[in-house]
Amino acid sequence: MREHLEQLLIVLAVGSAVAIVARRISVPYNVALVVVGLVLVLLKLLPETPMDPGVVLMVFLPILIFQGALSADATSLRQAARPILEEWHA
Repeated sequence: MREHLEQLLIVLAVGSAVAIVARRISVPYNVALVVVGLVLVLLKLLPETPMDPGVVLMVFLPILIFQGALSADATSLRQAARPILEEWHA
């Protein structure tokens, strides 16, 4: 149990540090988290834990989509809507 708690705290600490650095360099933190996670996996610094794809689709993906919707620029979306819809109807 202690190992799992330590791993969770390490992941939370790394995630928090990445979010802070991403904000300072003006990079979306979702992108920074994916890049850092990919680097950690490729360097084999993270323990191999299998994850059910259903968990990703039902838990993580909705959270990321919701956060993206909150940070989306409504004015740009309205300006882009007409060309997108025209292309879609063509």
